[in-house]
Amino acid sequence: MISFMSFIEGQRYSKENIPSKFIQENYFQLNKDGTVTSKVCGISILDKQTYLFLPKGFNNNLNSDYKLNIGKKIFKSLVKYKESIRLSDLEAQWLGNQNKDVDLLDTIEWLLEDYFRNGFYREVYKKQEMNGRGKIDWARTIKLTLPVVVKSKMVFLDLITNKNQINTNTVISAIHTNIISECSREFGWLYDKKIDINKVELPISIEQQIIILKIKLREVFSGYEVNLLQNMIKYLEASSNDETDINLLTPYYYYVWEEMLKNTLEHNAKLQKFVPKPYWKIDDKIQYSKQIPDVLIERNDSLIILDAKYYSITTSDVNKYPGWESIVKQMYYNISLNHLYENIQNIFIMPEVLSLSNKNKYIGKAAVQGKEDKFGYVYAFSIDLELVLQSYLKDRTLNYVLEDIINNLKNIENK
Repeated sequence: MISFMSFIEGQRYSKENIPSKFIQENYFQLNKDGTVTSKVCGISILDKQTYLFLPKGFNNNLNSDYKLNIGKKIFKSLVKYKESIRLSDLEAQWLGNQNKDVDLLDTIEWLLEDYFRNGFYREVYKKQEMNGRGKIDWARTIKLTLPVVVKSKMVFLDLITNKNQINTNTVISAIHTNIISECSREFGWLYDKKIDINKVELPISIEQQIIILKIKLREVFSGYEVNLLQNMIKYLEASSNDETDINLLTPYYYYVWEEMLKNTLEHNAKLQKFVPKPYWKIDDKIQYSKQIPDVLIERNDSLIILDAKYYSITTSDVNKYPGWESIVKQMYYNISLNHLYENIQNIFIMPEVLSLSNKNKYIGKAAVQGKEDKFGYVYAFSIDLELVLQSYLKDRTLNYVLEDIINNLKNIENK
């Protein structure tokens, strides 16, 4: 199993055993009491040591296998998110092209995927024989051999043939073997592409290997070979500069949580057009802004307004709850749309690690004192973190979980 250390976003830790780079790069916040608080979510592989930065809602008492499994899914969720969403400028600094590690990750993934599709690099060359089993080279046969005449017809007794031969015993094949061995050993677990491959002893430096690959690159014309050689060169150049550390992290995982809920609970973006727009009117000119609920779901004559909340209120000692602005915003969404629907439910959804049998859990409800009948309640539920991750990565819906939450609400309201 991979050796790793793990941290949970929002949790406090001693500065001991935390690499100084993590504090310099603002992965942790320094506290007045000398402790540090984890601020990011994702994966870091630094000096061949793996660090998991797990999300809010995670429980630190879980076993190592489970943590590693969640860490891998967190990594994959960030990869999918950055490839499917237009990143804000702030997010792009962490997950976009401004992060050189992202380009290296793409290279590593390409190399591993290619190996599992096509195997190791091999050189194909033509072997020419006289009367061999390959394809007859008629042009050379006519030019270089003499025919005999049989019944007024020319017959070639000796035929020049060509046969494709594959050579896997080359320096480039050995270089490729070593690259795949390293990629698989260090990063294969992240892509479910791990295989044990012994490295080949090569009496040449990485710089010399790069030169050999670049020379070969000038000789090939196949698009596939060009891509393979270019990616091998990219990896070796990063390795020669000690730049094979990987950091795919973000302090904005709450955006990923929101996106995962939109996908898995099937947010109906078309309903947004019915949400009234706030506006400013100055000098007879109107400037509109927007109310933008996170997730809108229509059920017959009912509307469900979900707010993706990235909190750890059930799994930590930090007594921090969605505040006044979050509660009032949900209530105002309700007021703005209650003329269109007979019933509107406002729900906060938070991440938590739950049991196999319970994939959602009722947390509580929020209201304005003395105004419960007028403004109603905002109900808070948690959904199993792994279930959301797995469903998002496999493009599956969680409608059955939503139906369970709705049924739970009916029981709660009737009490």
